[in-house]
Amino acid sequence: MNRNLLERNRKRELFTTDHRLIGQQLDLYSINEEVGSGLILWHPKGTTVRNIIRDFWEKEHIKSGYKLVSTPHIAGEELWQVSGHLDYYKQNMYLLEKDDEKYVVKPMNCPLHLQIYKSRPRSYRELPIRYAEWGTVYRYERSGTLQGLLRARGFTQDDAHIFCSPRQANKEILNILDLTERMLQEFGFHELHASLSTEDPQRPKEYMGTNLEWRQAKRALAEALEKKKIAYKKNPEKPFSTEQKSTSTPLMPKTRNSNAQPSNSTLTFQNVSTSPT
Repeated sequence: MNRNLLERNRKRELFTTDHRLIGQQLDLYSINEEVGSGLILWHPKGTTVRNIIRDFWEKEHIKSGYKLVSTPHIAGEELWQVSGHLDYYKQNMYLLEKDDEKYVVKPMNCPLHLQIYKSRPRSYRELPIRYAEWGTVYRYERSGTLQGLLRARGFTQDDAHIFCSPRQANKEILNILDLTERMLQEFGFHELHASLSTEDPQRPKEYMGTNLEWRQAKRALAEALEKKKIAYKKNPEKPFSTEQKSTSTPLMPKTRNSNAQPSNSTLTFQNVSTSPT
């Protein structure tokens, strides 16, 4: 009797908390096998919710000094070769070829934001430069790992890249944490636990960046977390992991597939020319 009661309570709780069921009940979104596994169709009500979140996101980022950018959904294969994605992340990328031109459906926004930064000479006086994009990306995920909005093949993420000097890094990380806390609290999340992603010293060739860059990044991230009194644990991980992390390396973000990602910011340390601009 007690076992049956527990099972009924479990099903009742699942029915009221599982976002996949709630999405159907409220007519927010659907996933259609004819369209493709892990690809979300947002219905009118769901699109209204997304637009409200996006407007809030834009307002908060502009208030925090970010400049909004937009980038295409595909980019030439050479760009992803130079960035290292093809070497480290190819198994999760969608590749295509047309008229002897090779393209990649973007799994991340990093190389494209970097191209905006590189579009003209920069002065150290311009730093920090903060770019933010409500960016839709696509990543191959095994069908058995897909789970509604929590793990999809096409999703829109809150993505940002900050170009700054090493001396500015600590302040920028604190600003990121302040923004993240402020936005998460608006959605009812008040207790934060962080995972400080680090390289695996047993596999140094599988990571980009020098040892000095890794030391700088880890020290700056840890100091910021400690100053904010946010509990964290160090977490050596596989390169270019798609698991959700609370922090990022100076070169590549590590994010989890989700249609609602809070402040996934990447810091890039820059040695810029000292032109008079």
